[in-house]
Amino acid sequence: MKPKKTITIKYTLRYAFHVYLSYLLALGFLVVKGNKVIADGSIIVIFFLITYFVGAFHLMRVLPGIVEWHSIYNTLDNVVSTKLRLFFFWPITFGKLLFSLFVNSVL
Repeated sequence: MKPKKTITIKYTLRYAFHVYLSYLLALGFLVVKGNKVIADGSIIVIFFLITYFVGAFHLMRVLPGIVEWHSIYNTLDNVVSTKLRLFFFWPITFGKLLFSLFVNSVL
């Protein structure tokens, strides 16, 4: 098994800021340019595709570096429910997770 690369909180916050900013810019572009395609509903599909692509990217790149699963709580049910919650609701849950880790490291 390959050793897991840990990520510092500072790097994670900077990385998350860039991801959130690019996400908001992409959504802003959809709103500005989306008036032409809103009639056929494709803007909604593009919105959900961008949202879930960024959520999957967070799960694959950020989460393994900042969260270490404890051996007692590393059950299939716990890991799957946490990863699904982070995938579907990533704008809220990753913000909460990063805030909690930041407060934990500062205090």
